Amino acid sequence: GITSRALTITFIFCTIICFSPVQIPIRLPVSIFTGIMLMCGSEVQVGLLSNKYIVKFGNASYVLYLVHWPVITLWKYYTDKKTLDHLSVVICLVNSLIIAFALHELVELKMMRLSKKSIIIMVIVLYALILIVTSIPLQS
Repeated sequence: GITSRALTITFIFCTIICFSPVQIPIRLPVSIFTGIMLMCGSEVQVGLLSNKYIVKFGNASYVLYLVHWPVITLWKYYTDKKTLDHLSVVICLVNSLIIAFALHELVELKMMRLSKKSIIIMVIVLYALILIVTSIPLQS
């Protein structure tokens, strides 16, 4: 219904505001929004939380959490900036989202289908590669 759509739009807006480079006191509006969502009951919550786009975003959110900081760090390094302007925030956000959704679809979902034995072998191989790569002395 209309309430579910309004809450979905509000949720998306609050999420986007979190990425704003401008300091916005967001804690109070998010707390109020959460209270309204709880007061509306389970029908609205189910509608909001079962929205296919929010579910997709939620499923890829851990990968987004993992990739956003390296993306920002690499952007700052290659652009020689200490802080991000508005355009840089948008570029980093878009790149982080693209990388996160690609990794979620191409790596994370495939790994979830692997057997426990395959995952253990892969983790051991990855740790061995990390040990090998990090033990190679850097050339000056």
